[in-house]
Amino acid sequence: MFTRSCFILMLIVGFQYASAQSTEVLVQKANTLYEQNKREEAKVLYEKAAFLNNADAHFNLAYRYALSGDDRLCHYQQAALRGHSEGMASFLDEAFFRSDDFFKSDPFLALAVYKKGRA
Repeated sequence: MFTRSCFILMLIVGFQYASAQSTEVLVQKANTLYEQNKREEAKVLYEKAAFLNNADAHFNLAYRYALSGDDRLCHYQQAALRGHSEGMASFLDEAFFRSDDFFKSDPFLALAVYKKGRA
C-alpha cells in the first residue's frame, strides 16, 4: 500500500513525464506548421512549449524568428541550460564570441551556462 508522500511523488513524476511528452508533441506540430509556411501559427506552439521548458522550442524560437537580441539570447540560454547542443553553441557564440560590445560580453555567464548545460 502506498503512503501519501509516495503517492504524491508518483503524481509529480507522472505529471512531469506527461508534460515532457506534450511539449514534444507541440514542437512536432510546430515544426510541421513551420515547414508548411504557417510560421505565425508555429510560433504560438513553440512559445507554449518553451513556456513548459522544452529546449527544442527555445532553440527554434531563437533560431527561426527575428527576435530582439536579448530575447534571442534568453531563448538560446534556456535551450543551452537544458542540454541542447546547438542552443549551447549559439548561446556561446552570441554571448561571448560575437558580442557586439566588449562590455556586453559576459565570460562568467557563458562559463556558468556551459557547466550547467553540460551536466
